[in-house]
Amino acid sequence: MGIPREAVRLVGDPPKPRMIAERSGKDWTAQFNPFAAKRVQALTALDLAGYIFKKNSPSCGMERVRVYNSKGVPTRQGRGLFAAAVMEASRRLKEFLRSRLGGYATRRNKPDLDGTSQLSPYLHFGHMGPHTIALAVQDAGAPLQDRAAFLEELIVRRELAVNFVRYNSNYENFDSCEAWADVTLRKHAPDKRRFVYTARDLENAETHDPLWNAAQKQMVLTGWMHGYLRMYWAKKILEWSPSPGVAYDTAVQLNDRYELDGRDPNGYAGIAWAVAGKHDRAWGPERSVYGKIRHMSYESTSRKFNSKAYVERIRPWREIAHRQADSP
Repeated sequence: MGIPREAVRLVGDPPKPRMIAERSGKDWTAQFNPFAAKRVQALTALDLAGYIFKKNSPSCGMERVRVYNSKGVPTRQGRGLFAAAVMEASRRLKEFLRSRLGGYATRRNKPDLDGTSQLSPYLHFGHMGPHTIALAVQDAGAPLQDRAAFLEELIVRRELAVNFVRYNSNYENFDSCEAWADVTLRKHAPDKRRFVYTARDLENAETHDPLWNAAQKQMVLTGWMHGYLRMYWAKKILEWSPSPGVAYDTAVQLNDRYELDGRDPNGYAGIAWAVAGKHDRAWGPERSVYGKIRHMSYESTSRKFNSKAYVERIRPWREIAHRQADSP
């Protein structure tokens, strides 16, 4: 922003204000948020006991920060952008520790129960670091098996994903495919697909599969999709695309466009696992289209959780979105 920095203020909707330069009118929001994320990551590595925020600051004020409406009239209903992100991440972590860490080992793969932490967007943007979360979980009063299950995902799987994108320059495309997966997928590339959908069909959740459509809508409408359904979601894109390469590209494009934690090592590793065999092994018997890639079906997935309850829970969000789209 330069030195000396032009004064800035918060403008617009108090819950989601923009950071605007007072004299030039430049909107700094899109540049400030990534900077704040990197700054929080750096501070987290220092293992600090807490933060001291600056009163009334458009970046660091905790409460009663001025937010100006379109007529230039301020209300004291805002929070600084940096402080708001840090405080929301902290609130979400406390809520998870209190309400969902207990039972995590058994509830995490049941999308109808909301048993996950939902902290991935805050990790992605640096509003909270993995050290902070790991220490809080380690010290929580939840059963050992639940804490161990969460920490394995937070530490081991997250590090595998980071190493994948660090050492495989093709992490965004099908060339990252494991050798055995490449052989089997190319062998089955000519297989006839029962259903083939375009990228637009998939983006609009216009498939024959109600579970897949609900997962896609959850991602588009909320910026988040349950981790278990992310696996099913990507594998079905493989099944319904004209080729594995197209499937990989489509999954990456949709993930990066709609997920709040898109453009993240975990997302790329998850797609590579589902489509290209990364961090997995060959499975038999061979299937049409999939070859030896691990298969997931609507029927098998629905036996592991109440898929109908999940679909019904997403339905009201879809109806609200449709009404808003149709309104003048």
